[in-house]
Amino acid sequence: MGPAASDPRIRTRLRKPTAGRPRPRGSGTACRQPARSSHQHRSRHREQLNAHALTSAPVALSTTSTQHRRYPAGSVPARPALQPRRHPRTVKTYARDFFRIPSPRGHRTPALRVAAGIGIPLIILVLMGRTDLTIFAVFGALTGVFGRVEPHWLRLKHQTFAGILMSLSIVGGVISGGYGINGWALVGIGTLIAGVLSIVADVLRLRPSGPLFYIFAFMATASVPFEGQLWEAALTGVASVGVALVLGFMGRLWARRTEPDRQLAEAPLPAWSRIYAQAGRYVVALGLAGSIGVMSGLGHHYWAMVAAAAPISAVGASGGLVRAVYRIIGTYAGVLLTAALLTIQWPPLGLAFLIAALQFAGEVFVISHYSIALVFMTPVALMMTEFVAPGPTGTLVADRALETTMGAVIAFFVILLTTRKQRAQERSLRQTQTN
Repeated sequence: MGPAASDPRIRTRLRKPTAGRPRPRGSGTACRQPARSSHQHRSRHREQLNAHALTSAPVALSTTSTQHRRYPAGSVPARPALQPRRHPRTVKTYARDFFRIPSPRGHRTPALRVAAGIGIPLIILVLMGRTDLTIFAVFGALTGVFGRVEPHWLRLKHQTFAGILMSLSIVGGVISGGYGINGWALVGIGTLIAGVLSIVADVLRLRPSGPLFYIFAFMATASVPFEGQLWEAALTGVASVGVALVLGFMGRLWARRTEPDRQLAEAPLPAWSRIYAQAGRYVVALGLAGSIGVMSGLGHHYWAMVAAAAPISAVGASGGLVRAVYRIIGTYAGVLLTAALLTIQWPPLGLAFLIAALQFAGEVFVISHYSIALVFMTPVALMMTEFVAPGPTGTLVADRALETTMGAVIAFFVILLTTRKQRAQERSLRQTQTN
């Protein structure tokens, strides 16, 4: 049998046996083979393709001429390596990337996990009549953003570490707020915590990296008035972390048993010099942003600290500069959406569903387009304070826009002044790839 007969891609027409023609030997029902399953058909199909590749003489197009080149039997040419992008990054390419709407494929399942992790505790607290605890539930549920694309066991490990750090941040914030610490002291404590947790997060190889979520939880819970007990806030945060852990590992329950577990190695630990340098950037940027926020007299100075932490946590120095610009643009659009949504008198249960839906939309785009994600995440950050300490909408959105601008600008210049060598290495690498 030649290769053409074994090739399943070549179709042959078989004549049906007629009444006057004898049936082939072995075609009776006693000799009929059992029907193959779809898995057996796919396996047989792969075997036939492999046999055809080893016995036939493939024809490939030459890269130097338009004539066909025929390779000897038994030798299969290797696939050509993927060519790197030959267009250097310019202002035009950055603008084109900004206005390109990415596809949500591949991001809906992680986004649904995070949204459910926020929505379930919020709905329970609203039905219990304890809306004063919702802010602790939201921060505990943000544990679900860690390890979104990791295998289940590795995700469980990293989310457990992140949940512990998040719970400690919530407890520390409630304790600091209970003692009535003023704004300057709170900025100093938050800055030191950011530096320490930056090192801890890098050592634990948590992704997203950096102290962004922990410092947000600490500063927000320390700044929002809370009349309840410490154990109530701690229990709410820990329970919300538990819900996020269950949702993050739940996919393992219906994973196909025939598929082996993915063995994904953890990211290598960066050099200690890089870890300390990154922690120093957080200390400088958050200290400056918080100090300027306090001196400005705005009501939410910790928003400037959070806006300063976000660009530093980006991958690469150039990515941090881009993220600072993206954060400003996305926040401006987000405060406009917040102002429009707060014109409606939302009932507590409706506000819980709205926050979960907005978080889902933000998580869908947080990896592919940071500005679009902030359009939906900014209302979440502003609306969760409506449960605890509602205030004038105009003041709320104005403070958010101004303090985000201050923090992002400070982070931009901190990255620009402290990563000159790293950005030079990134440019050299891009030039090497384009040659």
